[in-house]
Amino acid sequence: MAVKDKLKKVKQKLTPGASSSEVSNNPENDGAEEDSDNNSKNTSKSSKRSSESTNGKSAFTDNSEDEGSEIELLPDDGKNFGKRKLQDTDKPCTWNILVRVIEAKDVSAGSARVRTVFDEKSKMTRTVTHAIPKWRQNILYTQKNIPLEKLASKVLTLKLVRPTTLGETNIGEFSCYLSEVIHSPDRSVVAKWVALGFPGMDDEEPDDFAYENCGFLKVTLSVYRIDESPPQLIDDDGKEQIWSGAHLSDYTLKVRFFSVEQLIRKMINEKKLKKKQKFYVTVDCGGHKTETTQETAYLVEEDNTASVKFQQEIYIPIQWPTVISEIVFSLYTKRGRSKTCIGKATIPLRKIYEPGETGFLPTFGPAYLNVFDCERVTRFSLFSKKNRGAQQDGSRFIGRLFLAIDCVEYMGESAAQRMHLDHSPIIEAEAITRSVEFYSAFCSMSALNMINPQFASDPICILMSIGPYGSISSETKSCSSSTLPAEPNWDGCKYFAMPWGNLRPVAEVNGAFESIEYRIEMSNVLMKMTNMLDKMIWEVRRIGNGAIDHVASVGIEALNYLEQMIESSSAYLKHVSIVTRSDLDRNLLSSRKEKVVKLKEHFEKEHFNVDYSDEEVDAKLLRMLLQMRSLTFDLAEDIQISIPPVIIKMMSYGKLIGFAKIPVLEIFQSGEDAQSGEWCGRTRPINIQWPTLLDQRNRKKEFVAVLHAKMWFGHNSRLSKWKDHVQPAEVRRFMEMYEMQSKGITLKWKDNDSGLYDGNGERSDKLPELQKGWTPVGHWVVMNTREMFVPRLGHQTIHDKAFEVQKKSEKGAWKHMKYTDFYGSELTREDFEKASKGYKTDTWVPDKFRNNGDDKGWVYSTNGVFFGDGVSTDREAKEHHNFRIRCIKRSRKLEAYNKELEDFEHFRTIMGNENWEYSASKKEGPYHDGEDGSDRIRRRRYIREVEHQDTDADDPRFRLYEYQMETAKWQLRCYVMWANDLLPVVKNSSRAFVRVSFAHQTKQTMLVDNSQNPIWNETVMFRSVLIAGGTHDIMRYPPVISVEVVGECTNNEEANLGRFETTPTVICSKTDHRGTPQWFPLRFSKGRTRGAVLACFELYQEEEKDLIPLEPGLKHNAKERREIPSEFRPQFDKYHIQFLCWGVRNLKKHKLLAVRRPFVELAIGDQEFTLEPLKDVRKNPNFPEPMIVFAEVILPSALELSPPFIINLFDARSFNRKPLVGSCLISDLHKFISHIIPKAKSDHAEKWDVLEEIVLEEHDKIIKMVRLPTLTVDPMVPLDWWSRYYASMSQFHRSPGYPESGMEYLRVFRRPLEEMNGYNHFTDFLSTFPFVKSMKGDFDDPEEKEKAGELKCRLLVSKIKKDKPPAAINPVVDFVGPTECLVRIYIIEANGLISNARKGRVDSYVKLRCGKQKVNLKKNYRAECCDPIFGERIDVTVTIPLEKDLKITVMDKRRILTDQEIGSTTIDLENRLLTKWRATCGLSGQYTVHGEQQWRDQMTPLEILKSYCYKMMLSVPKVESRQTDKGEEKGITIEKITFWFSDVIHVIENEEVAMLNSQRQKAGKEETDDKEEDRSPGSWDDVDLEMEKEKERWEKQRSKEVKPKKSAPGKEETAEGEIRKKAKLRIMGTQLETIALFLLRQINLVPEHVETRPLFSDKCGLIQKGELRMFVDIFPKEYGSIPAPFNISPRKPVSYQLRIAVMDVRGAIPVKRSFAEPVSDLYVKAFINGMTKGHKTDTHFRVLDGTGEFNWRFLLNFDYNPWEKKVVAYTKTRYFRKPVEELVDPILVIELWDKNKFRKDRLLGDIELDLLDFIEGIGSPADVGVYSTKQRKKRVKCPKCCTSRGCLCRCCIFCYETKCLCGRRKVKKKPFPKPVLFVEPEGYDDTVNIFEARNLYGWWPMLTDEYPHEEPQNAKKKNDDIGKDPKWIMGLVEMDMMLLTKQEADQEPAGKKRAEPNHSPFLEKPNRKTWANSWLVSRIKPCIKYFWHYYGLQILLWILIIALLALTIFALIQTWPIILVEIFKGIF
Repeated sequence: MAVKDKLKKVKQKLTPGASSSEVSNNPENDGAEEDSDNNSKNTSKSSKRSSESTNGKSAFTDNSEDEGSEIELLPDDGKNFGKRKLQDTDKPCTWNILVRVIEAKDVSAGSARVRTVFDEKSKMTRTVTHAIPKWRQNILYTQKNIPLEKLASKVLTLKLVRPTTLGETNIGEFSCYLSEVIHSPDRSVVAKWVALGFPGMDDEEPDDFAYENCGFLKVTLSVYRIDESPPQLIDDDGKEQIWSGAHLSDYTLKVRFFSVEQLIRKMINEKKLKKKQKFYVTVDCGGHKTETTQETAYLVEEDNTASVKFQQEIYIPIQWPTVISEIVFSLYTKRGRSKTCIGKATIPLRKIYEPGETGFLPTFGPAYLNVFDCERVTRFSLFSKKNRGAQQDGSRFIGRLFLAIDCVEYMGESAAQRMHLDHSPIIEAEAITRSVEFYSAFCSMSALNMINPQFASDPICILMSIGPYGSISSETKSCSSSTLPAEPNWDGCKYFAMPWGNLRPVAEVNGAFESIEYRIEMSNVLMKMTNMLDKMIWEVRRIGNGAIDHVASVGIEALNYLEQMIESSSAYLKHVSIVTRSDLDRNLLSSRKEKVVKLKEHFEKEHFNVDYSDEEVDAKLLRMLLQMRSLTFDLAEDIQISIPPVIIKMMSYGKLIGFAKIPVLEIFQSGEDAQSGEWCGRTRPINIQWPTLLDQRNRKKEFVAVLHAKMWFGHNSRLSKWKDHVQPAEVRRFMEMYEMQSKGITLKWKDNDSGLYDGNGERSDKLPELQKGWTPVGHWVVMNTREMFVPRLGHQTIHDKAFEVQKKSEKGAWKHMKYTDFYGSELTREDFEKASKGYKTDTWVPDKFRNNGDDKGWVYSTNGVFFGDGVSTDREAKEHHNFRIRCIKRSRKLEAYNKELEDFEHFRTIMGNENWEYSASKKEGPYHDGEDGSDRIRRRRYIREVEHQDTDADDPRFRLYEYQMETAKWQLRCYVMWANDLLPVVKNSSRAFVRVSFAHQTKQTMLVDNSQNPIWNETVMFRSVLIAGGTHDIMRYPPVISVEVVGECTNNEEANLGRFETTPTVICSKTDHRGTPQWFPLRFSKGRTRGAVLACFELYQEEEKDLIPLEPGLKHNAKERREIPSEFRPQFDKYHIQFLCWGVRNLKKHKLLAVRRPFVELAIGDQEFTLEPLKDVRKNPNFPEPMIVFAEVILPSALELSPPFIINLFDARSFNRKPLVGSCLISDLHKFISHIIPKAKSDHAEKWDVLEEIVLEEHDKIIKMVRLPTLTVDPMVPLDWWSRYYASMSQFHRSPGYPESGMEYLRVFRRPLEEMNGYNHFTDFLSTFPFVKSMKGDFDDPEEKEKAGELKCRLLVSKIKKDKPPAAINPVVDFVGPTECLVRIYIIEANGLISNARKGRVDSYVKLRCGKQKVNLKKNYRAECCDPIFGERIDVTVTIPLEKDLKITVMDKRRILTDQEIGSTTIDLENRLLTKWRATCGLSGQYTVHGEQQWRDQMTPLEILKSYCYKMMLSVPKVESRQTDKGEEKGITIEKITFWFSDVIHVIENEEVAMLNSQRQKAGKEETDDKEEDRSPGSWDDVDLEMEKEKERWEKQRSKEVKPKKSAPGKEETAEGEIRKKAKLRIMGTQLETIALFLLRQINLVPEHVETRPLFSDKCGLIQKGELRMFVDIFPKEYGSIPAPFNISPRKPVSYQLRIAVMDVRGAIPVKRSFAEPVSDLYVKAFINGMTKGHKTDTHFRVLDGTGEFNWRFLLNFDYNPWEKKVVAYTKTRYFRKPVEELVDPILVIELWDKNKFRKDRLLGDIELDLLDFIEGIGSPADVGVYSTKQRKKRVKCPKCCTSRGCLCRCCIFCYETKCLCGRRKVKKKPFPKPVLFVEPEGYDDTVNIFEARNLYGWWPMLTDEYPHEEPQNAKKKNDDIGKDPKWIMGLVEMDMMLLTKQEADQEPAGKKRAEPNHSPFLEKPNRKTWANSWLVSRIKPCIKYFWHYYGLQILLWILIIALLALTIFALIQTWPIILVEIFKGIF
């Protein structure tokens, strides 16, 4: 829709209607919602409806003229919008336009940013890379002195763009008039969605054209006065509303409800079934709430669940596209009048549709949707009263909702809300329910640690369930899916841990679910890319500061892996079949295929955009990886994976205290590893979260506990895979019985009142009966709940172990060598096979527990020594290995043991009064060992192992354990060094420590005072940690270490500073590599990060004591604390840090308020410093006391491990508020290490005074000197600045006379000045550090940061050395405070400008901005030129540093549209003013005092040298003198080196000669031999290449032109000649000034130069839009008078008038026939090269003898450039535009033409005359063989019988043959005359310059290369002697030429043609016959003659016949009455 139409409709509407996409948050308001749906009506072509608002009030939509493009507006909070008055709308005031960009939706994935355009000003947000872009960034525009009514007519445009390397791509845009915002309530639109249209549609399409949306953008728009407060910025108000811009279509969501299956039995009140307990489902979609009918549930005894059948479909109206985020399904139960929501389920709408051209509308199922609710927690919940209603992501499974969703065309208002389903969809859905497979889930729990101390004394158990299966709650639990409740043990520090050892509890759940393995497998395949990227992102975060090489290697590795995975995923998706799947499956598959292709294309683009040499490569690479991760994660998600997640509940006293949801996707076991879950069969830490959302938000701890578990889910046919994951452990089942006793009144245990209970806690007087197939194994054993490690389990089993040794044969095969025992003694075969009596032995197998080698257990060696000293082994086989060994074992079971122990009663009897565990009051526990006086209950737990014939059988009565037969002692060493940039908690009053949790223990480091960059340097040791499991398994999957960084505040409260999990480096042999210190990023909730910890973790096996290094020494300042070992401890040094905090610049607004009184806070290591706030940053942004010194800071020698240098920017506001505006982290301190040699400043005041006197004397000499104002020799070619410019680039053809003048050259840099000569951006004194705003609170954000300002400072880091003071920052600077300067900007020219115009036309001009000053040179634009010459000088008076950034922009002028920016460049004037390289005004090459280019600096060279030496603390320059042959010679001594004038002149001449010779030699080389020499990036010779190419192009161009045959010798003068040397000495100043200038140039001060600055545009990324050549002069006014500027205006050409008088033409060769005769119609044409139209004479018709007479004068006006010797050509291609200027060769073209009436004129010949090399005319035509004269020859007369007038009167028979009645012979056609071959006459080579000769006369031949006539074949032999390229004379033109300047022509005018004034020469009327002046007249006479000669007799005969007939007819007419009378007389 056009923007004008939008404004029109807004003005017509008085009361806006409610949005159709508004979401209601009140689930109870059902009736009003239904009424709103039923009353919806279709009001437009686009099917837009007006719906009632959520409060039940109806709204209406006004119908405008154009119904098809109607706008739907939001409801007005005011009662009557039309009555609200806008006061003072015509009063000018200052307005703020606030645009807050929040997020985007339904846009293509990738990097994105928002560009806002208002009042021709463009601003943009930062770039984000999330799949759902979120900015939450404010953009503010200010309009001053403008009335509201005028402001309302302006347009605001929002563009969503994607930045690329080539620029940016427009995704979509939205435009609106501000009147729409102004007429909104409070002039604000808060957190509303706007629809994005395709870019450019409003400009290209008609007004009635409607286009689809391409996404949505959530924004806040507000217009408020400067004295008003902005609206409250709420990013999410709970409503989803479309404000404007949407083109919506009406659709209907058809939701088919089939049933609710597997409804848990607890939801059914079986006692009240007679009261008709009903169930129904409500659907909430975008404010439309509908419910199903109420149905009764029926019980399913097989699963002990219930089912509710609905079998109906609901129609929900929806407008598409939409911003609705989800569809909420709520399950209600109703008893009587009361209804209760028992569960919720949600479908994210974005997961069931795909936007775009290849997308699809919402579709889902038929599939299951899992319904959950939150457990009722009342005992410890902080907000239990507020926790009402169902919670959709809770822990309690309710049931499974079976439904399907389709989106169809709008079905109209008459469609029923509910309708019962037909039989066919029900049958189709039941086919899915019948496809059921049986699955099993296992969870082997190795540890439950970090339990919150709140539950320290509670019995804790773990329940596992999947849907309705397993232990759902404490009432419905089984032994197989739960653990034994036990009281946790204290871990020695803070938390508690469960007492689990080598008998690890295992939970098992079996169930039947639908077969959806194809969905899970496909998602897992795609999820592998996400998992790989997660690892790489973690690695990038772990890399330290400044490790660019490491980051680059990780990045390359990640991109290579990702490329392989994309190829594999693409191949996998091609082979996936889509048979018998839902619509969403098919659409999702095609969408995934398309996304993989796009992902591949996106990867290929991003892969080559990463610059691994960039200093910010880590942030950019991390940003790219996160972007790719979001794309791959979105690719892998599938909402139809309907198997319920595995729920792990942490229970205490039957109440839920925490839970975790594990998607089956992550632990699914498939037939292929690529299709299996990431954590299938692998141990990982699982955070047990709090049970309710309110607890999760308000608890200080993020989780309740951490469960370390190995989980598995798969089909029952793959149970063997689970056993493989468990090996070498074994899963065993046990039945258990409990014997319980209580104390009586006598406080004695009642032995006779013992009760027996089974594993579920139910009383049982007898043992549980074993079902068929189950048999007991071994005897009964007592094992209480707190026994962690169990040596045996009731049956005697002994494991014999030995070692098998093999040796490599000569052929390379391994052969058995021997068997040895544990100590290396050899065993014989007899000993090996011998077995003890009474044992049943098994076969020998490899011992997986003792596997320290490869997968088969082999350990390799070269010398065969495996025991004792000299052991050198390896786990991997290599070529040099000759021996290998592995451990083998066999099991021996005791056959004869006490069978009586199998009897339970007998076993109880023999136990006596031992092995009891006690509890205080409750049977549930907790139980503890050892009796206390308060104990009232005790129990014993009896277990006995059972097994089944079928190993896969299960029984819920038996408890499962993973039995690890091997347990070893391990030692963990944690080397915690320090942390980096931790989360700030409490300023200057908090301490920090590290808490490490491993297995069942927790330890922590000591407290340190600095909580932001703490240094611990402590080794935390975990000794003798019992870890169950095999060595190989531990090495492959080491146990996880949990590390927390905790801050301790002054009130003893703990603050979470982050945590991370890692695995240690396991060391079991001497060949294992030890760990290395690494950075571990600290994580927080929601994936946020902040800070890092430098640490290292090693795990040793204590049995191998030789491997364990010595324990570190104790710390001197803390007992029982150990230092970091020397091999890990970085070396520390003392550093001296100086920080020159100069000032702040370009501060942005903070919270919509300007920053007025900023101050900074510095922190490095454990030291901090705060500066005083500035008084007013607008007046002086520099700090009064900038120098900050940290005298002694201890930092590591490897500075990449050091904490960063932190600079925080605050603003001092009222009420003592100090908000953090921005922060800056300097991580890489290597760049700031000082290399300055400290100098002591000596006092030489007297010597400086002497030098000052000398400076004044030299200055007086210059003043008294008589100066020559000009050195120009030729007044026609004056020496201007452009001559100097072109001569400096070796373009001497454009600067004639300049080398001979002796004036100096300047430097032309091909790059910006700050990048040349090692200037390093002029940061020698000050560097610029940006402040960035903190994102997402204080956490890290890898996205692009929003800048808050800049800090001008200098950092110097010096290592403190003995007896050497650290180097200090030189505090001497010329300008301290704000300095007023005159800045002169010289814009020379631009090259290679690139415009987006269709035809590439560029009408460029320059726009400049410095601070608040703006200069626009739009009037002086250059038309249609990509390489314009500007020649502009701009003078600006600025105050530095208040106005320090000079921005120069090159614009493209447009006639109708707004001007477009081509590119811009920015110059930091402050850096140039303060640098030691003196970049204010470039130093000339020589001190010139004469001529046009005199010395232009404010100071003389001696004054500059004095100032520089004083500032740099150099010695005082001393003036020397000596006598030579030429007189007294001056010299200067500085730093004990004397420079004499003669030596300086000699060096200057040699350098100049060498430079010019080098340029000429290189320019003269051929292209094939042109090899670029190696040079430093900033060398002076960088400009040579450009000069060479320029000169080479010019030489090639000139070589193609017409060159004179003879060159005048002696005209060229080389630059290194004697003339230039003498001229230089003549124009230079005094000797001392020359020497001083030479010294300044030698120390690399900025020379006089022209710099080339690239032009970039933020819309075009890194693409250069052209180059701008310019230079800037800065003149501080405090230095005194300012010199005169250069005149660099473009060279103005000289206007001339060339008068050409064309007299005659001789010897013109005719090329056509007229009436059988060769004839010519001649005219002459003349023009100068570059003229759009030539000048022509009149035409001399019917020339038979080749002689034409004209006497015609041409007046040719042209502009001539005397410097370049070119003619200026003007071409105008467009109206209302300046003509385009172009320099062309000065060539005069004279052409001789033959005019044709009915066809194109033919060029006979021409001649091109170079005005600079003019060919003189020929003196006589006879000189070239043309002998024609002006006398006309008489034609041949007829025979005697005819005269010229008698042929018409005579008639003879002889003339009949000749057709002329004269009797002559038949006339033949006359042949064409032959042209004369042009042979140059003598003296023809002599040329003249017409600008010098001024007047010329002569004959000039008109030549042609082609022979004009066709010759017979035999005639070619006559021309054999003609040379190559012959030229033929087609005629000679007699001309008189005169050249005059414009002034001379105005003084003596002459008329064109032959008009008055006719003089110089006087031109008479040409001597032509009258008939020769007209074509028609000239053809009459020959036409009559021609026809008479050929048709005369016929003409006479016909004339006679016609005459006789006429006479006869006339006679008849005159006599017919008489004849009639006579006839009648004769008759009658």
